[in-house]
Amino acid sequence: MVRSYLKLLMLEVLLVCFFGSKTLASQDIKCLVCQTMVDEIVKAVELEDPRKTIQVGSFRIQPDGSQKQAQVPYVASETHLHELFDGLCEKFDDYAQATHKETKELALLNLSEQIALLSNYNIVPDPDLNKSLKTACESIIGDFEDDLMMLLHKVSKPDSFKMKINFCRKVTELCKNLKDEEVTIENDHYILESHKEL
Repeated sequence: MVRSYLKLLMLEVLLVCFFGSKTLASQDIKCLVCQTMVDEIVKAVELEDPRKTIQVGSFRIQPDGSQKQAQVPYVASETHLHELFDGLCEKFDDYAQATHKETKELALLNLSEQIALLSNYNIVPDPDLNKSLKTACESIIGDFEDDLMMLLHKVSKPDSFKMKINFCRKVTELCKNLKDEEVTIENDHYILESHKEL
């Protein structure tokens, strides 16, 4: 009887440890996905032609025969951002989870753009083929699209670093303990410097 109880207790402790570590890793991944999403959006905004415009306003004809329409910059317009958000999570098909060979820090690498970094990282084997990255992105967009849109509308030129702090830490709270100095830029990708407290 005592032996059975001890076995059950040990099993419970192992399950708590196992699922606890999975939750920690999951939170770390979501934080990195959030940062990478912001990075991809800012990069796309920077690549867009600043001279491109879009017509906005009402197509209704006023009593005087005019229409209330205006030409506004396409970059970071609501239409532009919706188009970016629609294709954003597809980009995670190119990403893989990796750990730095020396520091063991977790990172997301774009395998089509960051081949040179592979010598410094070990790719984390994922039987799900990193589909969890895409799913995490879709979940974040689904829950926080309006907030992200509002943050992007507030600035004339989005800054990846500030957007990560504002969106990933303050709005989504996926990177609750992310401090300004913890976001390290290394060849256009972001590493979570301190994820032990997340």
